[in-house]
Amino acid sequence: MDRGLNIGIYLHPSSEENGCLRVIPDTHRGGKIDVHTMRDTHGPILPGSLPLLASPGDISVHDRNFIHGSLPNTSSDPRVTIYFGYHKLASVDAIHDPDHIKRRAQTINLCILERQNSEKYDFEVPYTYALSSLAPVSPSEQKIDDILCTQPLSL
Repeated sequence: MDRGLNIGIYLHPSSEENGCLRVIPDTHRGGKIDVHTMRDTHGPILPGSLPLLASPGDISVHDRNFIHGSLPNTSSDPRVTIYFGYHKLASVDAIHDPDHIKRRAQTINLCILERQNSEKYDFEVPYTYALSSLAPVSPSEQKIDDILCTQPLSL
């Protein structure tokens, strides 16, 4: 798993009608694939892609190297999924701006610090974030706003 994994938690039904996630099996094993050329050649539904149909409460887990993607929801039905993506720093530092990576790591650090400072969780042993030295947080409100507005990394 070179790039990590994605976890999806489905809050609404996900169907072909509302543009559900589609995956192409075994593409995580094939090395680098030019998805842009594939889309230019075949359109948005790639050959061999399968729909991932889901119900509220379902969870999906997949390798980030799978060719995967959702189509726009053109139906009147909502399609909401919460995604968590995990990947090694080494998988992103060669292809992303170091400042962008730092701001994304600072977002995590801010969340950890907010929890520790909330007084709701005094009984917890504080979590030690592995990238805290990469991502020190400035107390400036503007700096915090800038960090929280940083777009997610996309691979």
